[in-house]
Amino acid sequence: AASFYLRPLVLLSIMGSLLSGWLLIAVNQANGKYFEQRYPGCNGMFELAKEHFGDGKCYGGPLNTLECEFEGGDCKDFNSEYPLCKGLDLINVQAEVGNGRCNTAFSSNECQFDGGDCCPLRITQSHTFGNGKCDLVANTKLCA
Repeated sequence: AASFYLRPLVLLSIMGSLLSGWLLIAVNQANGKYFEQRYPGCNGMFELAKEHFGDGKCYGGPLNTLECEFEGGDCKDFNSEYPLCKGLDLINVQAEVGNGRCNTAFSSNECQFDGGDCCPLRITQSHTFGNGKCDLVANTKLCA
């Protein structure tokens, strides 16, 4: 008769342990503890990372660093194409660079003049552009 009462108590204690373990995992995930353990040099970036990590697009800025593992891998392709286009103030890099509009924040040699959108010589508006003659002054990879 005693084992009849003991079984539900054992089952209840096992279920309680499982539930408290899951609750602990959920709390640590929500407050960023696991993120800080995974990316120890990416301190203070949990809220930003929660929004941008794993979305397949490079946000850049403070997340595009070795410590943040280049936004958890999201910036791999962007960094391959623009390896020197980095800076804490350079955000939404994948959406901004090479989108057809000149963004002066990315108008630098490192960002290939916004992926060509900010060609420093404005070659596409020049009367010599497309005339069939090579203009050595403007014949650069950046203004192709």
